Amino acid sequence: MAWRWLQALLAEPLVHFAALGALLFAALPADPPPSRELDGPVVVSDALVSAFKAERRAALRREPTDREMAEVLDGYVTDELLVREARALGLDRTDPVVRRRLIELTRSIGQAVAEPTGQDLQATLDQHRARFRRPGRVTLDHVFIATSETAAERAQQLLAALRAGASTAGQGDPHGLGRSIAGRTQDTLSRSFTHEIATAAFELPLGVWSAPLAAADGLHLVRVKERSDGAAPPLALVRDEVREVWLQGRRRVALEDYLAGLRRRDAGEGP
Repeated sequence: MAWRWLQALLAEPLVHFAALGALLFAALPADPPPSRELDGPVVVSDALVSAFKAERRAALRREPTDREMAEVLDGYVTDELLVREARALGLDRTDPVVRRRLIELTRSIGQAVAEPTGQDLQATLDQHRARFRRPGRVTLDHVFIATSETAAERAQQLLAALRAGASTAGQGDPHGLGRSIAGRTQDTLSRSFTHEIATAAFELPLGVWSAPLAAADGLHLVRVKERSDGAAPPLALVRDEVREVWLQGRRRVALEDYLAGLRRRDAGEGP
């Protein structure tokens, strides 16, 4: 095998690997036995040239020049000679680093799958909606009363005024989050306030001012203006995430099938 170019293939996007990797491996000659006498000269077949040209064309997005192809094929011959020498020396059997690399590379071959279609991705999203579900969000009106001896009394007075229809403008004390808090999840509210305040924000009826809610800095009055339930987003917003889930599943199945085939062959049961 030509290590340098196989490594380059593995670094390409998976679609190139799936489409061109199979072509390269089909074009590569069968591994020679670990004997210098039986190796013979390195042969660069027409099929191998075509495969490397296709790989270069995809990587460069243009036709490779004669010089570029000559460099590619010279690199293949050099790599093939080094691989043969390594096998003759038994490095593929005795060197743990080489052995591990061979295992990793062959495992990557077994995991090669084609790119998913739009239908594949939508089916994956439908199957794993809970995994991709986005948290609900709320938009709040907010009035803050700083800790003091009269904080509880002030909070009750403000609550009565607000429930009677008073504007939040100029009410209460200044707070870093202001009097309008938009589009927050329960987690972000918990970090900004307390778990109790965040929970209340997702349980209060819309448009109703809460009773005073205590935090370390004082008392908070909140009213829910808008609230959205958590839901799985459309595929367009999570395509990359869904694709990764699909690929992980397909690669796992592909590898299991690949290893099962190797075991059958080892047991003399055919491919």
